[in-house]
Amino acid sequence: MYFPKNRKIGRFEIDFATIDKQPDIVQSVLGNVIVIDTDMRIDRQVIEYLAICDDFDEVPEAAQAPTYDIEIAEDGVVNWKKQG
Repeated sequence: MYFPKNRKIGRFEIDFATIDKQPDIVQSVLGNVIVIDTDMRIDRQVIEYLAICDDFDEVPEAAQAPTYDIEIAEDGVVNWKKQG
C-alpha cells in the first residue's frame, strides 16, 4: 500500500445508488480528493475510499485515517464532517 507524504488523509464511502443516479455529485466529490485506495463492499452496496484531501485533518503516521461523511451544500460545495 502507498503511504503518502501528505498526511491529510481520510476514509469515506459512496453508495452504489448515488453513483448510478447522481453521477454529477460523485464527480464533484471525487474532484476534491486524490484517491489512494478503494474497497468495493457489495454487502453494504458502497465503495469505501481512502483519499488525500486538503479539507481532512492531518493524521500521524502510526494512526488510522478517520472516516468522514460527505455533505453537499445547495450550491454544490462539498463539505466533510469527521465521524466521532
